[in-house]
Amino acid sequence: MKKELTVILFLLVSTLTFPALAQSIAWFNPQKVLRDSSAGRKVLAKQQALKKRFERERKNAEKPLA
Repeated sequence: MKKELTVILFLLVSTLTFPALAQSIAWFNPQKVLRDSSAGRKVLAKQQALKKRFERERKNAEKPLA
């Protein structure tokens, strides 16, 4: 009798807590956060500036020496 009561209690608790656990899932979109926040826009601007600088340096390094 005690075993059955324990199993029933376990099933009842797990059934009642499952929807609460499922509702706590959240999605995180880092691209949107970077795009929409002022700090994120600063980081993206620095990244673009570095990308352009490295592209210029790469093109200069690939020029023929003659």
